[in-house]
Order: sequence, then C-alpha cells, then structure tokens
Amino acid sequence: MYIRRRWTKEEIEYLKENYPKLPTFEIAKKLQKPINAIIKKAYKLGIKKKPEVIRRTISLSHKKYRYWSEEELEYLRKNYTQKPIEELSKKLGRSIQAIRSKASFLGLRRSYSTSDRWLILKNATPIELSDKDKGWLAGIIDGEGSLTVHCNGRSPRLIIANTDPRIIERIKQIIGNLGYINIVSRKPKRRTKYVFIITNPVNLYRLLKSLKDHLCKKKEAELLIRLIEIRSNASSPKLSEEEKNIIKQLREIHCKGVSVDPS
Repeated sequence: MYIRRRWTKEEIEYLKENYPKLPTFEIAKKLQKPINAIIKKAYKLGIKKKPEVIRRTISLSHKKYRYWSEEELEYLRKNYTQKPIEELSKKLGRSIQAIRSKASFLGLRRSYSTSDRWLILKNATPIELSDKDKGWLAGIIDGEGSLTVHCNGRSPRLIIANTDPRIIERIKQIIGNLGYINIVSRKPKRRTKYVFIITNPVNLYRLLKSLKDHLCKKKEAELLIRLIEIRSNASSPKLSEEEKNIIKQLREIHCKGVSVDPS
C-alpha cells in the first residue's frame, strides 16, 4: 500500500524517459506509486507508450492468465451462494478477487445470510500484540480515533486521523493490512490529513477484542463488539431492537465526549 505524495522533478523526468519503453508495473514498482497514478500522470504529460511495448505487455498478460474451464464455471454456479468464498478459492486454486469478479460477470449474488465476513467471525481470534504495542495503539485510538457506525447502522468502523504520516504508517506496521489509508487534501496553508480506516467487521472485531481492556473508550469498544456479534447471527438486514439501542448509545457517547471506563 502506498501513501500518496507529490511528484518530484526526478520522478517526472524518470517517467518521461521510461514510460514509452517500459511496462507500467515496472515503473510503478521503481517509483513506489500505484499503477493508476503512473497512468494518470503520463496522460497529463501527454506521454504515450510505444506500440511494441503495448503488444509485449498484452502478450505477457495473456500468457499469465489462466482461462476458466466449463467445469470450473459450473462448480462456481452451483456453489457460489452456498459455500464460503475462501473454500471456493482453495478448491478452484484462484484468488478471492478472481472468484468475486467471475461471479459478478456471471450475475451470481450471494444471499445476506452467507456473507463471508460474518461466517468466519466465530473463528476470529484477538490479534496478538505486545503489551507495548497495545498501550501505544490504545493511546492513539483514545486520542485520535473514533469508534463509530456508518449511517446505515450495519457497518461498524474505526477511524484514526492525524497530520503526521509516520503515526499512520506505524499503525499499519503494527496491525498489518487490517485497514486502509486515505489522504485528505486540504488548502495550501493547511497540513494534509492522513486517515487509517478499518471497515471490515471481522478485522475490527479481532482488534477490539485485543485492545478493549487497554482503552479509555472501553465502553464504545464493547458496544461495537456486541453489535458485530449480533450481526454475525442476523438472518435479515433489518436492524433488531438491541442493535438500534447499541447505535443510540454510541451516538449519545459521541455527543457527550470520550467515555472513560471507571475501572
């Protein structure tokens, strides 16, 4: 994962010199930038690839691509709505993203009750962290974080915002790819804000189970944990009375300020 940053003069010169003759993924790896950022910058600069480079890249991608057989497609049609996507991925020897993309192309839809992120919750274990990392993360969440629920009431999330990218990078180093980073651009005289977000309920559940006893915001953590557990057994997208009550409590806490656990 890359943190967005301004292009330097050296990077622009490298792009002008090498974009026409090298595959885009090689340039992205060299400059440590997303492929989309490379393509967008090249377009703005009016740089185009040489035809032979395009042909070579297409040829390489076709050689690497493994086409779906009729047997695989039939298996996917029969089992996509019934089995966890991890099991399908292991059976077919394809990535989870490939499974989802092909299912979408075939018009297959998973029912609410078989959503993968809830099915694996029962096997989720707290993230293993050192006491030092737990204390540091808990302090960051208490000071800079927000434990909240999306307006639809069914999407708990953790949001940590800071103008220092080193803090956000440290969070990522400690807990890995449980979340993603957003960069909020501001006016020239104001510093850029970096935001670390966890929206996957299983990832958030594992983190909160590990950190809740270290948090001043323990009350909010426990409410979110309970909300995720209820959703894991829900047979309908409609919110239950208990869920509505939890969401109401969370919003009341946010209106009043930080909730400090008396113990």
